Amino acid sequence: MPDDSGRQSGWYAVGAALTASGCALFPLGLTTTPRSRTLQFLGLIAFVAGLAVIICTMIARRPPATPGPTRFQIITVVASLLAMGVGGFAIFNQGQPGRSQPTGSSKKAVSVYSGDSYGFIVPWRIAVDGAHVWVTNKVGDSVTELNASDGSWAQTLVGGSYGFGAPEGIAVDGTHVWIGNSDGDTVTELNASDGSWVQTLSGASYGFNDPHAITAGGPNVWVANNLSNSVTELNASDGSWVRTLSGGSYRFAGPSAIAVDGTHVWVTNWTGDSVTELNADDGSWVRTLSGGSYRFDDPEGIVVDGTHVWVTNSGGDTVTELNASDGSWVQTLSGASYRFDDPWKIAVDGTHIWVTNNLGDSVTELNASDGSWVQTLSGGSYGFNAPQGIAVDGTDVWVTNDAGNSVTELPTG
Repeated sequence: MPDDSGRQSGWYAVGAALTASGCALFPLGLTTTPRSRTLQFLGLIAFVAGLAVIICTMIARRPPATPGPTRFQIITVVASLLAMGVGGFAIFNQGQPGRSQPTGSSKKAVSVYSGDSYGFIVPWRIAVDGAHVWVTNKVGDSVTELNASDGSWAQTLVGGSYGFGAPEGIAVDGTHVWIGNSDGDTVTELNASDGSWVQTLSGASYGFNDPHAITAGGPNVWVANNLSNSVTELNASDGSWVRTLSGGSYRFAGPSAIAVDGTHVWVTNWTGDSVTELNADDGSWVRTLSGGSYRFDDPEGIVVDGTHVWVTNSGGDTVTELNASDGSWVQTLSGASYRFDDPWKIAVDGTHIWVTNNLGDSVTELNASDGSWVQTLSGGSYGFNAPQGIAVDGTDVWVTNDAGNSVTELPTG
């Protein structure tokens, strides 16, 4: 009787490969959007097919010349069982790829929005007004509006009266959207209700020069002019010029990010490795923080949570925490556990701080109460690709991926 052990071993290997593939695909389908159902289906089919091949091979096995299974057959069966065990464990835990997940934590599915219909072309900054999400497309000279409820495309604003030119910074004050155009040295104002154009602010009196970042708070809009080392203050009601702050005492040096907390305005100076604090009521200088314990190193992002100011240091792979009351240093977060890698922009949802790591293709979550690490999110399902801007709307975190021409939506809890 011919010895078919080699052929049988081949079928065992095919079955083992199919079951292993199924176990790898099915857990990915539990968290990957929008292809989750497809991955789950393919994983299930591969798993069942592999199991069927192994069982049929065992049933149809002819006795070899030497009684008993060969060593290769034993190895392939054991490998198949191990693959099934690993896959079952992953399915049971429903873990997300690339995520360090604390015991007991649970989050809803992640969504990644991309494709021609969205019109993302190097999506840069992002802002949320509750009902809508607004994204500046730096290379596309456009702004994309999404519905915050489901991430669906609402419209892409481009051309004509909008006058977008490498739009970067964006802010929403409740009724209007404000966009800084770094190429045109202008600021565009839109109606937040429907995205219609209101006006484009330009001219020498405004002092715009690479309006890199913009924020809105109370009655005013504040614009950081990266190339002229100045900050322009506008009336939010009509866009009229209030003042342009510049000169020696302010010590602006490549202002790259700006935040307001009601009483004070905070500005990061990227080339100056410092942070400038202003009075929000009259724009007067309060202090410039630099050196020593602050450890600012290419400070790129800034956010205020009410009691503390958080600054990302893209050059130092750190985050600095300050007291909002007096600008005093609280702590500098660094080290392998945080996994900061070119930390760029930063946002707060009240209880947590969220940081985009532009080179790390990841987002780090911290506790706002003490700066402790919660988790670092990364991997295929998140779709991070040079994550850039970040914004929070209370229930979700929105991240722009400038190299992926996409936007990722994460749940905050």
